[in-house]
Amino acid sequence: DEPPRWTPADAAATVAPVELPGSAGWGVAVEPAADGTDYRIVRRLNNPYSLLRFGFLYFEYNLDANEPIDLVLTVGPPPGTTEGEVVEARVQLRPAAELARAIAAGDRAVEIVPDGTWRALVVPLAEVLRGGNMPANPYIQAIAFAPRDPQSVRAGAGWAFAAPRAIRAGTSPTARVVWSATDETGVTGYATLLDQNPHSLPPTDAVTQETEVRIDALPGALSWYHVRAQDGAGNWGPVEHFPLYVPPVPGG
Repeated sequence: DEPPRWTPADAAATVAPVELPGSAGWGVAVEPAADGTDYRIVRRLNNPYSLLRFGFLYFEYNLDANEPIDLVLTVGPPPGTTEGEVVEARVQLRPAAELARAIAAGDRAVEIVPDGTWRALVVPLAEVLRGGNMPANPYIQAIAFAPRDPQSVRAGAGWAFAAPRAIRAGTSPTARVVWSATDETGVTGYATLLDQNPHSLPPTDAVTQETEVRIDALPGALSWYHVRAQDGAGNWGPVEHFPLYVPPVPGG
């Protein structure tokens, strides 16, 4: 996929990468340099993915209550087909006190906690985008974050997003994870860890040669399985973080 970039390219803003472990190189913090700046951070996907198959979107954010930012998605038909039009779908990121009002007004909206600290969110994207002018078999072509009202943008009112991941949800608190690695010096083993932290580093004092694991009881609705490989020269590679998600049962 393309690296994150701002559009329009000449938007007056200060942009800095966000160095969060596990952000897969996709994290950015921005401060608009002028009032009323219409800008957005966009990631266009070289390989659009099926919303019917991967119905949830995970990302991390750092916002405060004075920064009304929306999730903006470019949605189209399956690649190589003309089954529907390409549309832009906007999902408002609202604090709890504003969520019911936004939904009652007919807006697509999900709840966030805009308190100026890093938080994580899983958006039930397939459910939120259902209906309207969506293609029958929708594919996500681009993910963006943008001000809800550019006229309300104030210079220096920064915000940040990182680590978006499309997630395919499970139906029971069990999982099977399979992985592999190759290296010209060979692969001597793997370090692994299961927890609920998206950025954990598996300890390297316990190495396994297994390339598959079955988990009979996930520790929570959103869990992470972390894997890194060791090559034949003893070097440890980067960590791959596998999200394992079972949506909470409403009212449960």
